[in-house]
Amino acid sequence: AVGGRPYYLDIPGKEHCISSDDIFWRKEAPGKTLVIGGGYIGLECGGFIHGMGHEVAIMVRSKPLRAFDQDMVEKIVTYMEKGGVRFLGGCSPSSFSKLENGKILAKWVHKAEDGATSEVSEEFDTVLMAVGRIPDTKDLGISELGVEMIKG
Repeated sequence: AVGGRPYYLDIPGKEHCISSDDIFWRKEAPGKTLVIGGGYIGLECGGFIHGMGHEVAIMVRSKPLRAFDQDMVEKIVTYMEKGGVRFLGGCSPSSFSKLENGKILAKWVHKAEDGATSEVSEEFDTVLMAVGRIPDTKDLGISELGVEMIKG
């Protein structure tokens, strides 16, 4: 296995975000945290950050853990919500900016079930992107073997 590196969405201000790798190296507590991504890494990170006593919102475009058994997912989401984790469904991040107070202003678009959209913003101490990983293949020498790599 070649391993992988975190993928960051190509959004203005993405440099103010951290990954699931970075959260373990921080010397300070994450504080109020926005987790972007509804996969198991996003829910896991959101869950343990909330378990440490911090406010957490998990942003998902469609539904959390969409490739998993949805009956079980519903139980997990209900459990997390009852515990105080907020789920921001139907949302896509649009930008992040660092404020003078050190917080990050996250902006996103919310798409309601009827198709109506609205722009929303909120301040967070930490924004964690958990939207996937990129295989670490650059040093494998694949091109020397005549193998063509494609994105996707």
